[in-house]
Amino acid sequence: HPDVIIPFIVALECGEACMTERLLQRGKTSGRIDETYSDKEKVLNLHQDTQPVINYYLKQSKVVLVNAEQSVENTFK
Repeated sequence: HPDVIIPFIVALECGEACMTERLLQRGKTSGRIDETYSDKEKVLNLHQDTQPVINYYLKQSKVVLVNAEQSVENTFK
């Protein structure tokens, strides 16, 4: 909506191995049996789909990048 002002976005940065491990861990703890290794493709596709949005806000200096390769606790902090 054109009247919405976005002050910034938060983008979590991590590699494919980290994303895969986090997805598998989430599947173990969430109780959702549909989250498996095969869902890795969905996550990677989501990343590809959202990269243009991140690039758009990067040009406006409105992106806060967070290193998500660290522990979940440190990433959250």
